[in-house]
Amino acid sequence: MSVEDFRRRAHQVVDWVADYMGEVENLPIVSKVKPGDIMALLADHAPESAEPFDELFADLDRVVKPGLTGWQHPGWFAFFPGNIS
Repeated sequence: MSVEDFRRRAHQVVDWVADYMGEVENLPIVSKVKPGDIMALLADHAPESAEPFDELFADLDRVVKPGLTGWQHPGWFAFFPGNIS
């Protein structure tokens, strides 16, 4: 990956995190995903070759985000938050 590709992808990741933080209050506080749902979305084994970044990045919304618990959600009162957001 070139320096410019790295810079572009790093900005893409930061934008994703910023967008998540901007919408977190509209997302479920606790994941609605059932046990095993995320595992079912993953491949049975590691890929033989690298996956394109865009496909890997799309997995954040397709696989990761639905399984998150909203620790940053303004309605999360289970524990005291450990950050300043």
